[in-house]
Amino acid sequence: MAGSRNDLSSIALPDGSRTNTVACSPGCPSKRTRGPMNGSTPAAARRATIASHSSQGRTSPKWRAGTASPSTSFVERASSSSTPDALKAFRDAYGITFDIVVDEGRDIASAMGVRSTPSAMLVRPTKGKPEIVDLWYPFLPGFSSLVEGRARGDVMAVFEPGRFHGSTFCGTCHGQEHQAWQLTHHAVAWRTLERKESTADPACVRCHVTGMGEGGWALDDGHESVLVDVGCESCHSAGGPHDGATVEATSTCVGCHDAKHSIRFDPAVAVPLIDHFAGVAMSDDERRTRRMALFDGSAPQQLIQFPSGDNVGSSKCISCHPAEHAAWLDDPHRRAMKTLQAEGKADDVACVRCHATAKQAGPPPTELSAFHTLEGVGCESCHGPGAAHVAAEGGTDNIEGLGEDCPVCVIEAVCTSCHTAEQDPDWDLDVALPKVGHGAPRR
Repeated sequence: MAGSRNDLSSIALPDGSRTNTVACSPGCPSKRTRGPMNGSTPAAARRATIASHSSQGRTSPKWRAGTASPSTSFVERASSSSTPDALKAFRDAYGITFDIVVDEGRDIASAMGVRSTPSAMLVRPTKGKPEIVDLWYPFLPGFSSLVEGRARGDVMAVFEPGRFHGSTFCGTCHGQEHQAWQLTHHAVAWRTLERKESTADPACVRCHVTGMGEGGWALDDGHESVLVDVGCESCHSAGGPHDGATVEATSTCVGCHDAKHSIRFDPAVAVPLIDHFAGVAMSDDERRTRRMALFDGSAPQQLIQFPSGDNVGSSKCISCHPAEHAAWLDDPHRRAMKTLQAEGKADDVACVRCHATAKQAGPPPTELSAFHTLEGVGCESCHGPGAAHVAAEGGTDNIEGLGEDCPVCVIEAVCTSCHTAEQDPDWDLDVALPKVGHGAPRR
């Protein structure tokens, strides 16, 4: 294969033809995927050409002769540093049957405008410069079937009923839905485990990946699997409804959002948070900001909110929890408003919301009079509204205990509603939690 720089029309196949031409950058795909997908499937892909990926000793798809349309050619571009022995080993290991061309002068890479590796380009011949049908810059995990489907002109031709394909595959046709998914906490579920170094705990992992125990993600797959994160198929089942079996998506929520791992989970509150078209009205900058907030953990966690109800004040807790109340009286939370007074911010509602308990659970009040300002951060800031608990003279289903059997992720989510990275960058749950021990078991 030869070609002048920045001119795809001069790149020819090894047999000398200039039809059905393609090139790709060096490097094989890792298994992890994060990038957005183009939601369309051009009909022009029926007579397109694709490139696979050159060998660097990592995983590569086994492209088989005859899997695409007869007019499709597969060409592998190898970097100039690839030795004959390395290429032979690559062919043997991954069953490569098509041509591999060494890009001695980087002409192909330059013509493709490669900015990262691995990369792939799908083009179709025209009377002049070939038309670019699709780009994979970079070529990410989960794309192998997509490339084959595009080349065949029908993505569903490579669909396998009952198999977990990963959200990237879904995004090929469901572009807006995939974009919206990327703006949810589901799309960074694995990242939350990484921040807590809990990626090896099966009890946690099962609700942060797709299809664990159902033929999907497995423990030996690790973070590189296309089934990491809570993807489309976590709710819509393997392959979604395309195999003829329809699952009511909302019926799957409680498999993870159960009483132990959630605070009064309510589908009526939760489902709007995964609106499948949420990204349509957002600008690129807004979507980018949202993704960054999700990734660094600063995005609001709307599900970690207490149900509506009256916060009756910590004084109502004394009769049943005297030891706990006494411990709270000596706790910095009790004196939270004094720190604002010292800074002259005691009238700033935006600050008060994390220095005093609101009189009503729910969205933060906008008026100072709606807070119990005299008691600072009281019991109900952490345990939820206590009116029903007090009226029933106790109980466990009308208050959040946050006891020893409560998963640390739930406790941390409650705490970080105020102890954010921006407001309290040095805060550490492992250090902070022992300091708020209540001194006595709950009654």
